[in-house]
Amino acid sequence: MSETQPSVSVIIAFLNEENYLEEAVLSVMQQEYNNWELILVDDGSSDSSTAIAKSFAKQDANKIFYLEHAGHINKGLMLNFLAIFKYKSQSSQEGNKISY
Repeated sequence: MSETQPSVSVIIAFLNEENYLEEAVLSVMQQEYNNWELILVDDGSSDSSTAIAKSFAKQDANKIFYLEHAGHINKGLMLNFLAIFKYKSQSSQEGNKISY
């Protein structure tokens, strides 16, 4: 693989996924490809998935990011994407691309 790898953003939007969230995050973390970031978008979970996501974000704060809507409310999938685009536009470096 070349020395300069493109950056990949992996996005997991979730609502009450305590049974599957850890497995999904670990799947990303165990990839051989290393130039990635993981954006966890909590859509107002009321189970332990919020704590799971925050724990992963704290564990690897340079690669895993936790986002939620103001007031920790459910706003649905479309507004999750808008929150992600807002986050990426504020944090993106020159040359990074956003696609979906």
